[in-house]
Order: sequence, then C-alpha cells, then structure tokens
Amino acid sequence: FKVVTWNTHNTNTNNKVIDGVRDLVSRSAIIGLQETYSPARRDRIRKAFVDCGKCTWGAFTPALVNGGDDTIMWDRTKFALLDRGVNVIAHRGAWPNGSHHPGYFITWVKLQDRDTLRKFVVMNTHMPSHVDVGGHPRSGVPARLDMYALGMDHLLSMVDNRRAAGFPVIVTGDFNVDARADARVDYNGFPHHRFANHDIASNWRRLGYPAAGTHGDRLIDYVASSVQPALVPDAQNILSRYGSDHNAVIVALTIKAN
Repeated sequence: FKVVTWNTHNTNTNNKVIDGVRDLVSRSAIIGLQETYSPARRDRIRKAFVDCGKCTWGAFTPALVNGGDDTIMWDRTKFALLDRGVNVIAHRGAWPNGSHHPGYFITWVKLQDRDTLRKFVVMNTHMPSHVDVGGHPRSGVPARLDMYALGMDHLLSMVDNRRAAGFPVIVTGDFNVDARADARVDYNGFPHHRFANHDIASNWRRLGYPAAGTHGDRLIDYVASSVQPALVPDAQNILSRYGSDHNAVIVALTIKAN
C-alpha cells in the first residue's frame, strides 16, 4: 500500500486542498495531512471523502481547543480502525520574540490490514520550523530547539511503546529539518540521529536522497517507518504542491502477515 504526507499550508485555499486530497486518495491508502487548523477545512475534507454516501475513507483529527493541525486519513476498504488518539506536546503559545506557535501534537491511529490481518500504528506530526541551517541547529532560537527536542522525545517514546507492544509503526510529518543535510551533519538532536537510536528511519534514509526537495530544495517532509522485516518501504516519489508551499510525498510499503 502507499502512504502520503502533505503539509496543506494554512493559507492555501480549501478548494485547492480538496482538489489535492482528491488526487492523493486516488494514489494512496493512508494520508497524513498537516496544517488542517481550520474547522472549515476539516469539515470540507470529511464531507468530500468520509461522510458522503459512497465515501470509503476514514479520517481522524483530534478535537482540541488549541490544535487540530494533524489529520490522518485511511482507506476503510483496506484497513479497519482499532483505536485512535492524540499526544499533546504543547498547546498554542508564544515564542520569546512575541510571535505565536499553533501548538504541537502527535495524532495516531491503530489500524488492521484487512488482507494480512497485521495490526500497526500510524502517527502524524508537525515539528517546529526554523530550527536548522544546513543540518546544523540554528543559533539564536533556543526555545524552538527545546520545543523540537520535546516533540522528538514524545514521538520516540510513542514509537518505543508501540513497538514493544508488537506493532509496526509508520510516521508521517513535516519535520522541518532537511533530511539530506541532516544525514551529512548527523546532529544529535535531529531526526537522522535520533531515529536511528529507536530503530526507525525516514523514507529518504532508506530509499535515497533525490536532488529535488519538498519545500524548495529542502527535504523536510518524511514518511518514516520502523526498521523491521514486517514493514518494508519499496519506492518513493515527490508529488505536486497542490497550491501549498510543500510538495506531497508518497511512499510504497509492504506489510507482512503476523
């Protein structure tokens, strides 16, 4: 099956987001969307793909007062929903310079593949921006780097817990660190280094770093997966932006029966 991650971008029009999601559901079976803050955007997605009479997709966005950034969608004909939830890293707040962040969360669902009967967990997140320069931690932004570290702590604790319970894990997200530069520098606070210590790896690390980027020339959008025989990434591609400032990323994975 194929998994997509796409930052829809908060200033993108809802019409373009719906057109983008319509193309993505035709290509994939699981989608992680970021920047779905707007209730109108979330409602449009549900009406178009989840709640209509012929709809075959499910979707989960946590009902949070200060949040709702990260949506997970799945093809109900391929997967059964077993559980769902959200891990709150931080609610909406202010940076030291007075600007505000939208809050940081990890949305998750537990699914069962209807063919193999394998149960697995999908997580979706959006990490703080403006934290790296060429793979090195950016100077002068200690609060952002601290929030990034906290987010990674939460995410990797969740990965460890689900793996210990026997579930393969897929993580979609806008990680806001260039994977290509991260692999070269290997800073100990960023995904390349931290993922490796928890037996998880991005699609870029496992399948290669293309010349193109997903946000300009930077590869900051990932589909990561636990490193284990039961879950194997086979292919990857960078898709359109669909009106966003991020390209969508699609990764084909094979999941094996228990």
